[in-house]
Amino acid sequence: MDKEELRTQIKALRSLLTPDTKRVKNDAVALRAKKELPWQDIRRLHVFQSIDERGEVDTSWVTPYVTAAWPSIQVTMGDSTRQAPMPTEKFDLILVPLLAFDDNLNRVGYGGGWYDRFLATQPQAAAVGLAYESQHVERIVAEPHDIPLSRVITDQRVYD
Repeated sequence: MDKEELRTQIKALRSLLTPDTKRVKNDAVALRAKKELPWQDIRRLHVFQSIDERGEVDTSWVTPYVTAAWPSIQVTMGDSTRQAPMPTEKFDLILVPLLAFDDNLNRVGYGGGWYDRFLATQPQAAAVGLAYESQHVERIVAEPHDIPLSRVITDQRVYD
């Protein structure tokens, strides 16, 4: 399956999630991320601004959580448009949106390449995807410009 077919399939799957199911899954992703990420080692965090209409994993919890529990961490919320300027500061952790991922931590995004270009400028950063388990696929054919993630956190498990 090519990337465009995969995008269509995963978008359709996410659109079938009821609001209650999404809430339960989002809570599970947040709980797992709070437990699994090395917050004590992070000084600068970049997090994507989730878009509910796209069915993305909710990231609205990140800034309040980090501000309260880890006040020394500087948080930057990413712009959700493809035309967003590339941040110039260096990050320790980047939370990345995705439509699909595989066991090799390859990801398929929305097709604009913004995060691949951004991650290429941030080799020091851990790039972590937040996803629902249903976004896990058997295999993604990576292209030369694709940057694999460091890990993916889902509502059911962590992929390293």
